[in-house]
Amino acid sequence: MKFFLLFFILCFPLFSFSAGLINCAEDICTLADVLPMIRSLNKFLVLDLATPFAIIALAFGGFKMITSKGNSGEVSGAKDIIYYAILGLVVCLAAYFLIEVIVTGLTEQTVGSFIRE
Repeated sequence: MKFFLLFFILCFPLFSFSAGLINCAEDICTLADVLPMIRSLNKFLVLDLATPFAIIALAFGGFKMITSKGNSGEVSGAKDIIYYAILGLVVCLAAYFLIEVIVTGLTEQTVGSFIRE
């Protein structure tokens, strides 16, 4: 687990450049590139990573509940997986909208213009 976390932290800049998260006009990023970078990173983390993981967790919890064969311990575990997947998605979406409102207030753009992009 520690190796995977270290690998992800060290390689994240490579992933972020390839995913278009860092959109600098030139090779050197300036202060004007910070807010669009925060916005694109927020969108990537919540909409492109957290949402699919939550959907996979919901499917896994549902599959575990179906295959539990009435065992109350396994049904309880499956309900916990579903509950925490939904809770995690709600927290991620709330954080997404909070960050979006803050960045929108700092850049004086409308929220609807970003949602339509």
